[in-house]
Amino acid sequence: MQRRMLSKEDEAALSEEVQVRREDQDKINRFSRLHQKELLLQEQVESNKKEEQALKDEVDGVKELKELQELEDPDAELSVDDEEESDEGSSGSGDDEDDGQETDTASVVKDAASKRFPYRVGDTFVMLPYPTIRNMNRSARKEVIRERKKLENSMSSQQEEMEALKVALYARFGKGINLES
Repeated sequence: MQRRMLSKEDEAALSEEVQVRREDQDKINRFSRLHQKELLLQEQVESNKKEEQALKDEVDGVKELKELQELEDPDAELSVDDEEESDEGSSGSGDDEDDGQETDTASVVKDAASKRFPYRVGDTFVMLPYPTIRNMNRSARKEVIRERKKLENSMSSQQEEMEALKVALYARFGKGINLES
């Protein structure tokens, strides 16, 4: 924001002060409120862009994970079957804690073998198949884009109103008022 001092001529011209009427003050106040809303909307649009990028990055990360999994050993299902057989044979061992850990490991491997991937929903991660993740992500991104367009339209209409107020106020006060941000 650049501030400037009035020259002696400008100051002398302002000595013939224009009286501020109630409607002028209302216009000034309206401009100020619109300006504050515009700043808030700009922040929301930036936040919205970051959210869209995060959603895009998230689905790209899952896609990379999917591709890595496809490149891995195709015998993943065979190793899951081997682990399930070893779990069944050790079920009579009496050591429940070890069985629980082996089952958890087997379920993670089973999820990997059945092509499920972690996807963030709120504050938690859910194991879902890639097509479901892609569809959920697409719909979330569409909603974010729709919201951003709504914000941008609102910002555009506010800017138009601010321009009209600027014209009216500069016509009345000239250099005696500064409406630039």
